[in-house]
Amino acid sequence: MGDLLAIGGKELSLSSGDLYYRRYTVHVQICIFLWQRLDIILYRPAEKAPPIDPAGWVTMREYNESDLFDTLTDYLREREKSLAWLKRLSSPNWDIEYTALFGSIKAGDMFASWMAHNTLHIRQLVN
Repeated sequence: MGDLLAIGGKELSLSSGDLYYRRYTVHVQICIFLWQRLDIILYRPAEKAPPIDPAGWVTMREYNESDLFDTLTDYLREREKSLAWLKRLSSPNWDIEYTALFGSIKAGDMFASWMAHNTLHIRQLVN
């Protein structure tokens, strides 16, 4: 029998051999970088955002060998940290622009992308 995890009032049974949930939790762990990039846009726009390598991280960080329940728990802990960070924001300038390799992006656009992305993953997990 797998571990139980409560998300959005639902209990989710996790089996450590469930490939779907393993791949899902690996992906959402990679997505944590979105709120960190928003912090750079808002408060450190002269700083270069750290590179991302999702495909390389799977091997380098041994995501496929990690414990499924621990990986999801880590993701939820990081999500709580990011939500606490959001609550501490005081009148952020959502119009500030950051120049990335692909072009300019406003803080508000990054925020909207992060929220949409996160909501999609939560929906995938509980459906």
